[in-house]
Formats: sequence, structure tokens, C-alpha cells
Amino acid sequence: AVVSTQSTGEVVNGEVIVVKVGSIYKRVTLSSIRQPRPAEGQDSGPPSRALYEVPYMFEAREFLRKRLIGKKVNVTVDYVRPANNGYPERICASVFLGNQNLQEAIVSKGLASVAWHKQDDDERA
Repeated sequence: AVVSTQSTGEVVNGEVIVVKVGSIYKRVTLSSIRQPRPAEGQDSGPPSRALYEVPYMFEAREFLRKRLIGKKVNVTVDYVRPANNGYPERICASVFLGNQNLQEAIVSKGLASVAWHKQDDDERA
């Protein structure tokens, strides 16, 4: 696991942030959590519209944005999900602001849920 202190550049949504690594920006997905999603079978349209129509999706993003923008965070890479089915590689990490684990913080506020993994799944935090 790679541990590094990075500056937060952008909060994409309730589970993805962008951190500056040296002179480049990297997308980091918070490990083992799921942000609010549209109800099963419900089409919320383009992602920008979903942000305001899916309950708590906007609040989840704002929770992270207010705490992180411009702040230094500690990033511990838990696993990297390789690119497949047209989706890019995904860096999944535990992110800490000081001593606060952001995954625990967003779940404790009810703005995300824990993603359950199989016991033998190496892709978990």
C-alpha cells in the first residue's frame, strides 16, 4: 500500500476525489463505500442531473468538498482495479484528513453505505 500526502484538487462525487501527485492529478475512489445511487430501474438522466435528483448525492459530494478542497490528505492505496469494459483503471484508497478516516466519516453521516465484499476478495479496505 502506497501512503502519501497529497493536495485535494476536486471532489467529483461522494466517492471520487482528485488529488495532485507531484505535477499531475489522479482520480482516487474511496475504498469500500457506495455513494447514493438512483433507485433500481430509475433513469436519472445525465450525471450532472443525477447529482441533484438522487437523494443525498449532492449532500455527499458537498460533505467531502467542504472538508477537502485545498487541504492535504493522506492517501493509502488499498487496491487498483484494472481497466475493463471501457472503464478506466480505478485507484481505490483509504483517505485521511489528519486522523479522520473519510470513509468512516461519510458513512457515519448517512451519506454513503458500506460496500460488502466476499471474504476472499482482495479488493477491499
